[in-house]
Parts: sequence; structure tokens; C-alpha cells
Amino acid sequence: MGTWHYGGTVVAAPMEGFDAGAAFDVLEAYDVTEALVPPTALRMMMSAEAPDGLALETVASAGEPVTPEILEWADETLAGVSVNEYYGQTELNLVVANTSRWFETQPGSMGKPLPGYDVRVVDPDLPESAEDPPELPRDEVGEIAVRPADDRVFFTEFWNRPEATAAKQRGGWYLTGDLASQDEAGYLWFESRKDDVIITSGYRVGPLEVEEALLGHPAVEQAGVVGVPDDTRGEVIKAFVEPTDDADTGDGLREALRERARDRLAEYEYPREVEFVDALPKTSTGKIRRVDLRERERGDGDDP
Repeated sequence: MGTWHYGGTVVAAPMEGFDAGAAFDVLEAYDVTEALVPPTALRMMMSAEAPDGLALETVASAGEPVTPEILEWADETLAGVSVNEYYGQTELNLVVANTSRWFETQPGSMGKPLPGYDVRVVDPDLPESAEDPPELPRDEVGEIAVRPADDRVFFTEFWNRPEATAAKQRGGWYLTGDLASQDEAGYLWFESRKDDVIITSGYRVGPLEVEEALLGHPAVEQAGVVGVPDDTRGEVIKAFVEPTDDADTGDGLREALRERARDRLAEYEYPREVEFVDALPKTSTGKIRRVDLRERERGDGDDP
């Protein structure tokens, strides 16, 4: 909308699901200079052949964290195209960015708050009476809370859902439901959604770190990690893996993925179960729907 307002040209291409080859065709045919592509779609494009001589200068990406291998691929394959990461929600627009336009980028970080927004990391179990939630110490994981300088860029309420609205608001602050930490330099580091946290053997594990370890394997196209019930540990970590087309999905790859996670993560963070799937459930914006994977394990949903 902003591009249209200032007289720019916007290219949109309808697809039956995302097609990496078709996306490159559109970029090439229309000399697209800036593209909005979520990380899941970027990982799919990594497996396709990129045309030479693209006019592409910048990719804006949001919806889930941009992993380091995406940045490396963009730098090497797309001749130094900048991938700028943004964080926001439907209710509050874009409030955090990892973009060289304003800050020095930090790969793996969400970035820093954009002008016009106060952002804090707060206790994820705030009482309803907390009108001005205090910040947690730096590098401690908590819930992202946001306050705008101008209320007009935020939602007013969830329509006919007063209890849901009250659960999200503390004074002028909006609770996002996302967990992160903030370092001494002010950069935010995403941990997980509050409802995605896995508690195994008394430890709290965010799925993102496990997924990133698996995504570094050349045979992995996509990965989704959830906790599944276990009588001994409460939950165990299970990875649903969408392999590349040429991958051999036997026990050898399954064990290689477990070992890769063991080598890079704490002992309690590696996936004790690995299941290969043809495709992972995704939202319309390309985010993996972990809730569908959890429901599938309980028998409440269809196979992915």
C-alpha cells in the first residue's frame, strides 16, 4: 500500500501454492527490485535455479526468523541482495527490524525496535493488574510487549471478544505472546511462541533452535518441531522433516539428523523422534503451523 501511495509499481502473481521457479520467473520478467518473501518461501527458492542478471536489490522477510543459511545463500547466489527481516503482528503492524537502513544488521536477530514504538521484554506471567510492566534483565527470555507512540497504528479490540482483548492489554502495552530476549546493544532474539514452548525433563525448549540445527543439513527442505506427550519426561521433542527431492529418507538420515542436533544443542534439546513428511502444514503467509502438528499427534487433525 505504501508503494502504491508513492506511485511505485507493484507486481502480484497468483499461484496454487508457492512455486520457487515461478517466483524467479516473475522477478526476472518484471525486473522486480524489492520483493516481500517469507523465510519458508526463501528456503524453497534455495533449491531452485536462480536466473542471472536479476534486478533484485532487497528482500523483505517476516513471519518467522530468517536463518543464517538464507543470508549466506542470498549473498552468494543473488549477488549480495540484502535480506531485511521484520517483526510484527496483524494487530500491531511492524515494530522491529533487522535492516541496514537503520541499524547494523545482526544475523539471527530480530533486530531493534523501529522509531515510534516502545518495546520491552517482560515477565510472561504478568498479573492483570500490571499497568506498566517492568523490563526483565537483559538476555533473559520473556514476552515481547509493545506500546505505540500513536494508537492509530494498533488494533482497538478483538471484535466481540472482550476477554481476549483484556488478556492482550496491560495499560497502553500490548502483549504479543512471543518470547524473546534483548541483549545489551538492544537487539531482540526470538525464542518461540509462548504456546510452542516444549517442557521436557523439566527444561524449557523453544522449537526454533532445534529447527535451525536440522535445516543446516543438505537433505532437509523444511522442519517443524513440537513436543509430544511422554510418561517419563512429560514431553519429548519430535521433528517433522520435509526432505529435499533427492534425499534418502531411511534410518541413516534419521540418525544423522539426531546426531547433528546432539552436536549443536544441549543433550535435552535433540529430537528423540524424527518423522519424514511430504509437506508441512503452513499458513497462507508460509509459516509452519506447529499447532496442526501437535493436533496430529493427539489424533485431532489430519496428516500433514
